[in-house]
Amino acid sequence: MTAAAIDDMISQKVDGILVDAASESALSPVLEEAAKQGIVVVDFDHAVTAPSAYKVGVDFVKFGGIMGQWMADTLKGKGDIIMNRGVPASRATRPNTPAQPRSWPNIPTSTSSPKSMANGTTAFRRPRS
Repeated sequence: MTAAAIDDMISQKVDGILVDAASESALSPVLEEAAKQGIVVVDFDHAVTAPSAYKVGVDFVKFGGIMGQWMADTLKGKGDIIMNRGVPASRATRPNTPAQPRSWPNIPTSTSSPKSMANGTTAFRRPRS
C-alpha cells in the first residue's frame, strides 16, 4: 500500500483502513492524516509508528512453536525443513523481535523433531514488464 493509495481513501471518506506496511515509518504522516479525518486505522503484522493506528500483533514465539509442532508431527521425524521468514524488514526477522526459529526448541521432546532446519529471509521482487 502506498501513501497515494491512502490519500485516495481519505478523499473517499472511507470508514477504516487496514495496513500491512513494509516500513514502520514511511506511511505514518498519511496514516495520521487519516486519523485526523476520523478514519479508523488498523495496522497488523508490522506495528507502524503512527501513534493513532490501532496495532494488531502476533506472538511470533508462540506462533512458531505451534507451526514447528505441526511440522514435526506431520513429518514424523523425517525430512528437512527450510523456513523463509519473509522480507528482512518484517517484525519476524528483526533481531530484537522474537521470531519463529527461536521457538523451535520449545517443541516438546516427546515429539520427533525435524532432523535439520535452515532459515533465512527473502527479498521478494516482482518482474518488471
